[in-house]
Amino acid sequence: MVEMPSRRRPAPLAALLAAGAMMLSLLAAPLAGADTGPDVILHAGPHQAVIHAQGPGTFFTSPGKPSLTNIRTGPRVFEQLAQANAMALSPEYRWGAFFEPGFSSVSSPRPDNPATAAVMLLPPAPGARPTLVEHTDQWVALFQAASQLPLPAPGAELLAGVAVGFDQADVLGLLGPPGPGARTPFLASLTTTALTEVATGLPGLAQPVLAVPGAGRQFYLTSQDQLYRMALGAGHQAPAVTRETLPAPAVGLAATRVLSSAGACPDAADLVLLLDNGQVLVLPCQGGSGGVGTPVADALPPGAPPGGRLLAAPAASLDSPHAQFYYVTPAGLWQVEVQPGRLTWRRAVLPPAATAGALQLARLRVDPADPHHPGQWLLVAGQAVLFDSASFKCPTDRSITCDSDTTTTHSPGAWACAAGRAAAPLVSPDFLCAGCADGFYLDRPVDEPPFASPFHVCRPCPQAHCLTCHAGGCLVCADPFLLEFSGPGPSAVCVAACSSGFVPVAGACLPDTLHPARPALGIPRPEPVPGLPAGVTITGFGMTRLSFDPTTGLPIIPAPDYAQPPANVLLFTSDKRTLLMPASDVGLPDKPPPVEVSLFNPLHLIDPIASFLEMGPLLHNGKLMMVHLARRQDTFSSLWLSCPAPGPCTATDPGHMPILSTPADAAFTRLTATAFVTRSRSFATVHELDLPGTMLQSDMLHGFHMAARLPAGPGSAARASPSTGAWHALLDQAGRWSLRPVAMLHADARTAALHGRLLPQKAPFPNAEPVHLPRPGAELHTELVLTGIVDSQWQVLRLPGDMLPAGRSTDLPFGRQTLGPLPLPLGPGALNPYDMRFEALPLPDSRPDYPSALVLLARGFLGVAPLWCPSAPGPGPCTLLPATFTILPSPLPSTMELWQPLARLPGAPGPGLRLLTFAQATGLAVLSLEPACPGGSFSMGFACQACHDTCLACTGPGPAECTGCRFWLPEAPEACLAGCPAGWHESAPGSECLACDASCRTCDRPGACIDCQPGWLRGPTGLCVASCPEGWLECAPSGMCAPCPDACTRCSAAGGPACAAGACLAACPAGQFAASADTCHDCQGHCRACLGRGDFCTACATGLLLAEQGTCAAACPAAFAPVEQPTRVCLACGPGCDGCTAGPDQPGCLPDATGALVCPAIATCDRCAGGRFLLHGTDCVAACPEGHFPDPATSACHACHADCRTCTGPGPAGCPAPSTGPGNTLALGLGLGLGLGLLLLMIGAAATGVWVAKRRAPKSTVDPLEMRVLA
Repeated sequence: MVEMPSRRRPAPLAALLAAGAMMLSLLAAPLAGADTGPDVILHAGPHQAVIHAQGPGTFFTSPGKPSLTNIRTGPRVFEQLAQANAMALSPEYRWGAFFEPGFSSVSSPRPDNPATAAVMLLPPAPGARPTLVEHTDQWVALFQAASQLPLPAPGAELLAGVAVGFDQADVLGLLGPPGPGARTPFLASLTTTALTEVATGLPGLAQPVLAVPGAGRQFYLTSQDQLYRMALGAGHQAPAVTRETLPAPAVGLAATRVLSSAGACPDAADLVLLLDNGQVLVLPCQGGSGGVGTPVADALPPGAPPGGRLLAAPAASLDSPHAQFYYVTPAGLWQVEVQPGRLTWRRAVLPPAATAGALQLARLRVDPADPHHPGQWLLVAGQAVLFDSASFKCPTDRSITCDSDTTTTHSPGAWACAAGRAAAPLVSPDFLCAGCADGFYLDRPVDEPPFASPFHVCRPCPQAHCLTCHAGGCLVCADPFLLEFSGPGPSAVCVAACSSGFVPVAGACLPDTLHPARPALGIPRPEPVPGLPAGVTITGFGMTRLSFDPTTGLPIIPAPDYAQPPANVLLFTSDKRTLLMPASDVGLPDKPPPVEVSLFNPLHLIDPIASFLEMGPLLHNGKLMMVHLARRQDTFSSLWLSCPAPGPCTATDPGHMPILSTPADAAFTRLTATAFVTRSRSFATVHELDLPGTMLQSDMLHGFHMAARLPAGPGSAARASPSTGAWHALLDQAGRWSLRPVAMLHADARTAALHGRLLPQKAPFPNAEPVHLPRPGAELHTELVLTGIVDSQWQVLRLPGDMLPAGRSTDLPFGRQTLGPLPLPLGPGALNPYDMRFEALPLPDSRPDYPSALVLLARGFLGVAPLWCPSAPGPGPCTLLPATFTILPSPLPSTMELWQPLARLPGAPGPGLRLLTFAQATGLAVLSLEPACPGGSFSMGFACQACHDTCLACTGPGPAECTGCRFWLPEAPEACLAGCPAGWHESAPGSECLACDASCRTCDRPGACIDCQPGWLRGPTGLCVASCPEGWLECAPSGMCAPCPDACTRCSAAGGPACAAGACLAACPAGQFAASADTCHDCQGHCRACLGRGDFCTACATGLLLAEQGTCAAACPAAFAPVEQPTRVCLACGPGCDGCTAGPDQPGCLPDATGALVCPAIATCDRCAGGRFLLHGTDCVAACPEGHFPDPATSACHACHADCRTCTGPGPAGCPAPSTGPGNTLALGLGLGLGLGLLLLMIGAAATGVWVAKRRAPKSTVDPLEMRVLA
């Protein structure tokens, strides 16, 4: 017998004291008791629990196994998802997701399945799949059954079920109409074809009736204060039933294991009951052979309302105790720890992203040390996994800030990245936010993974408006700022408009002294192949490092050396033969025929080889290995060759040719020395060479049709934790880019945190391709670009250093560049990788500032854009220069394959490149890449440098390297001159100097003197004269004759002090300024008027005038606004104002007596500088004055309500206290006096009532209640 204390409720108070009692209860509530343990703060994982799920699933768990989940993906389909995360690769479990699709599914064969019936998901029997029972109040059926089975009576209600096998279940329910009356229980065995009732011998049951499955084939059932246990035997025998009486009616029931294990209690479960008197009972091994044990009883803690539900791990899912359950109410959540003889209640604080009504329990794998560990029981709210602070690593993860008793982040998940940090999924095993936020860079040794050391830190970028950078300077600017290469040393800064001396070029500000070469691809020329039999054609080619023994014909594998390009070309023919030609023979008019070699056995080839890729030589276990990939129509063959190291050595083993089936439209691209990718319109497949097994390991990436591996090299290990390996950039069919570790391409749901998040927003061109452009610098050795066509423009997104600068794996900052408009329109549907190809082309090493070029191969044209890196060989920023296009005379037909990748040929003269390609329409073809420099410059690699001033054309920078003179004297044509000497004039560059008239000191053409010899004046005809003719005045300082005023025939210097265009004027004309007392000079081109000097504008020809600087700008800078009258000028905003707008009556600048402009400031303001607030639309103040309150959202001061003297917000609610006028003061005093008096009266009356009630109460307040075994 177990005795439980009952609680006697105090007698109700008299009606006249009701108000006083209520007041006392409100006052005493905070003192009535508190939770017996500290609050549990829960944090939501950053990603949903189930990958790609549209709604919450239902979890089910086998003993000793991680949970599975079922999600209805259609009216007739349930998909079952398992946990398969590779915890050994990355122990970071907080990212989620936990469940990956593709485990198994269950289908309903009933075509009329309305998907409206309730579905009961039963945990599986050992070794079986979970059982799904579909039911209404009329019928029941296993989900996979072909027909529905009628219930014993209409209006039936199914309460619980136990899985016997995938195709069999025991179900328990009630018959009879719902309501307060008694209902008849029914028990039945359900299969795919029959519902067989089993007699229970139970009477009608009074409401409420609760039922749960126990351990094995048993149920627990409560009806009012009666507790039943039904244990089923084999077949359809009646169950063994026991009944006990509870202290009060049960309103909540759960069967679990909180104290007993399955070994100690194999035939029963621990029960947790919620009684309607507010008590909670825990009955260990209830009804089992392991002994009843000691029940535990407790009352609901203060603040926990009645009517909640119990949430516990099911007994059928446990083989060892899980000493914890939850009490769930709409008002809150309580976590209950169970110990022998006691319960510990702790209030669980849900994050804002979770609600109590959607809570489930699931056993999730979080232990990286033991891959077979079943996991930890965690709460799941909808799709959000909830962790307590310890499980969420709040005490140890310094990259995040967690909500606590003293800290609130106001974030949906009750946590946020620390200041300066950014989320970086799967980068670090210890830190969620292992990346740096925009405007910061990760300061760490290049070969250490992010935050692998406590000395790693996120530092602010040294330049304003910079999104990503390194210690040396900015790499990507925030939109709309431009990257300008004007920082100290090789660094760059972000500017709103290009500074003086810089010009905008392809989205960047470049020095106006830069003379980049404009390399262009030549038109492909067909390369004849001598010796081919009639009717035989070339079907493909490939570069190879192999040579062949002339005696045996066997291939010779060279020693590994990748410094030089391959020396030979393999040619594949339509009659399935393989030919070898030295690469140096390409382009020779009289080259010998290629030699047939034994590589691919023609007998093993169904179709001719169309494309080829060579991998190696690779050193493995003392052997040199080479793998050759050959594509035919819809298959790939891989030929493996090997021989003893060190090489060169003959491959005596002819190799083997495994065949890999691929889509007919597939093409392959090299990723690394041991990996390549095949891609088609539907999916991509990554292939890794398994050297020990001489086979390919292939990962098919469903949903992705493009993949590129972030290249290995110096610093590549620093992208993330080494356990995750290299990383891929992937493009899915929806046009979204992702980064993903190679080791986690498959069967790891956590990669969902990376999906579609490489860029902060969706890529603007979904058919873009990833290209890695080689660049100098050990830290950032490649420039990742995503390139494609947008609105007939060639565009790129540059991601310099990809993950390296900030340590991030998502939301990588990018810079956008437009390389130029396409020379020809693309046809419908042409924006796909089968009508254009983008690739990187390394340039010769002579100029490290031009390391590579981006190439576009289309059907009707070719394009190339060089990469310029002014900081080379350092890690500073690079930019792509505008593209040069070559239009092809004969476009490739759309029915034939595109150009094959360009192959570099050896032996190109000068700075250019010779390239080899192939297309079905042209056959083998040769083209060149040549730098083109403008006149007056010469090529330095792929850059142009100006010739010497004396040269019109040259081959080098010195005067002795001229190939054409700019000018020369007739008597010395070999001596190049930069200009003609005094007494000679120039006709055109590249011609000899001509003599001036004898009276001229300089001239610009015959009879047109510029300056005269001493003692002569330039006359009206341009010739020099000894004296001015009648009607002209001698302007001695200028050496010119000026016309007299119209009314005079002879004049003197009194005609005017300013001499302009030969006239004596009172003032300089428009567009000129008085440089001295008597001479006018032209203003510079951007000035419409100027003062004092030619480049100090007082009016602009185009743009807006900055009066104080005397310069012109396309737009006004910050804290300035344009005014149109009387001249277009930028006026300054008022003090502290960061942005303003000139009104229609705003006066402009006016000249003073000296001609200088006097400019007023703009009286109104739209936006104040940081930390200041706008008052009355005119003033910027550090703090709002009395009668106003600051609005942080608008950074403005707003007037308080009329009743407020001071306030903190709008309306009466913003007033901290009423105004202190006489009327309000009196009303306030009367209100307070009356209120306090009434309060004291009610408290006194209530206290008296309590004292009287206690005096009348009986002395004994405890009655024993029994729990007896009745049957």
